[in-house]
Amino acid sequence: MILHAKKQDDETEQIISYMNSAARNEYIIPDAAEEGSKPLTEAYSQMLKKFINADNQVAMDLNNAMSVIGNSSNVKSLLEIAANQKRSIATIVEDSKKLTDSIAESENILGNIQQNVQEADAQSEECSRIMRDTVNSVNGSYEELLSSCEALEGFKKKAEQIDDIMKLVASLSTKTQLLSLNAKIEATKAGEYGRGFSVVADEIGRLSSDTQKSMSRISEYVSAIKSDIDVLVTQMSQLRNTLDACKVNADESDKHIANMGDSMNSIMDQIDDAFAQTTTQNDSAKIFLDQLANVEKDSESLIEHCQDPARDMYTISRTIDKIRGNVARKQAKLSNSQWIDIYIVDHMIFTWRLYNMIAGFETLELKNLNRPQRCKFGLWYNAEDKDYLRSNPVFAEAGRVHDELHHLAVECYNANENGDKEAAMDYFRKAQEEYGVYAATMEKVKLLFND
Repeated sequence: MILHAKKQDDETEQIISYMNSAARNEYIIPDAAEEGSKPLTEAYSQMLKKFINADNQVAMDLNNAMSVIGNSSNVKSLLEIAANQKRSIATIVEDSKKLTDSIAESENILGNIQQNVQEADAQSEECSRIMRDTVNSVNGSYEELLSSCEALEGFKKKAEQIDDIMKLVASLSTKTQLLSLNAKIEATKAGEYGRGFSVVADEIGRLSSDTQKSMSRISEYVSAIKSDIDVLVTQMSQLRNTLDACKVNADESDKHIANMGDSMNSIMDQIDDAFAQTTTQNDSAKIFLDQLANVEKDSESLIEHCQDPARDMYTISRTIDKIRGNVARKQAKLSNSQWIDIYIVDHMIFTWRLYNMIAGFETLELKNLNRPQRCKFGLWYNAEDKDYLRSNPVFAEAGRVHDELHHLAVECYNANENGDKEAAMDYFRKAQEEYGVYAATMEKVKLLFND
């Protein structure tokens, strides 16, 4: 409060009174016209004006400083970068764990494949051995079959020889019958003398007939034997051809099995190399994962280190803000435009205090956020009763935007209290946008004053 003093008779007493008022932050500037030409009073008046101007400058310098310090956008960006790095590292750690698990699973799969290939290789060796034994057996059977075929050929030749002998015997039997017939004819001619010879002739004829019958049966048997031998020879020939094919197939199978064994050995070598490489990758992945775990811990420490200077900056800004408020309210004599600058910075700080609350730097009280009429601007706005201001739409808009800013602050507070950080940050961003409207509107309000 600044008052002008009336003229006093005792100049010294009056100056002391002015100084006592100044000690109570009530600055009374002596009126030079009323006081007359008094050097002491004039000097005190000039000193007090310079003091008040100095306080005004200090208040505005502090206000300008708070417009920079109170803006926590750099701190917010720093913390967000640190938080993003932490999330990125956490994602890398998670992906690395999955990669390590995949490599370990691949190692197990390769181990199983390695075991299966070893078993298949052993089975291939066994198949090769069995096939070689089969080939040997086929070769032995083939040799035995050749011997049997040769024996049958010999037996067939003997049967043919027997057939030739039988033909000779048949020829002799025919001749014997003719001889017997001739003997009977001659015996008949001899009459009584030829009767004995006739008996011999009959006996020879009967013997020849029996011989022919026996020869006929023997011939049938020999023919049947020859026919059976021909069938056996045909079957033996077919069996020999089959054994020839089996021998060729067995030889080819043995070659294929040998080639398969070579391929299995090559595959086995490749699997062994892959298994060794996978084991090395698994060990490297585990080491990398351990290193990432250390990086993740370091990122947490980084966030803590980033928060420490942020808290220090917040503490410094709050201290400077208190000094700014005290100087502005108690020591300075500010113009309306200067007070509007104070109100603009006040609400910039007010908005950023919401972020400090979300970040955990500051604890706010709902009652202070929910009383827009009790802040410095609210008190000034509601106390201002000039008609030209009350009727001005710019002035009315300033009040409306100011109330909306406080409303968004309340919503931000409630969301943060409910643990919904995402919603709280969303309300904070809306409050920032509303503050931008408030600051622009207040710049227009300045134009309503002539100071």
